[in-house]
Amino acid sequence: MQVTTDGKPKMIDIVDCTGGGDVETTKIVKPTEQDGKKVIEGLSGRKLILGDWANPSDEYRVGIKRAYELFPTDLTKRIKSERRQNYIKKQSHLLSQAQTRLAEFTKKQDTKDDLEKSELEARIETLKSFNTSYEDPGVILDCVVFFDGKDWRAVIDINEDGDLTGIGIFA
Repeated sequence: MQVTTDGKPKMIDIVDCTGGGDVETTKIVKPTEQDGKKVIEGLSGRKLILGDWANPSDEYRVGIKRAYELFPTDLTKRIKSERRQNYIKKQSHLLSQAQTRLAEFTKKQDTKDDLEKSELEARIETLKSFNTSYEDPGVILDCVVFFDGKDWRAVIDINEDGDLTGIGIFA
């Protein structure tokens, strides 16, 4: 049962577990010079400051990956819960500030139809709606791939700060 009738080995199934191709890096960009540093725009929209790397073509391939797609389910649930709690704290503080400003404004004004009052009321409603429509995309990883003349190299912005100068390069 291990070989075919003509003696060739049988293959029932092949599974690629390398992760190759998980991040699409088909978009090619060239760096610009800003403050004496090479900079490209990542797919997240962040400006990415490049390190002093050998890259004869001066072309970089950019991609993007949500970190949640890499984490185990339990870890993702825990991180989402923690980030939601932090979001609610910040959001509650902003809502409280807006409500306080509206109350102070109402005490000082005689007119009910004031433009500033409408803006404050709209701000409160918007802040309330953010709580119900909250969705956490998680950490967004900008990925940069380039050919150094010998090997393909990859750099990932794990800090989400756009500064790739101090990050190690993967071969």
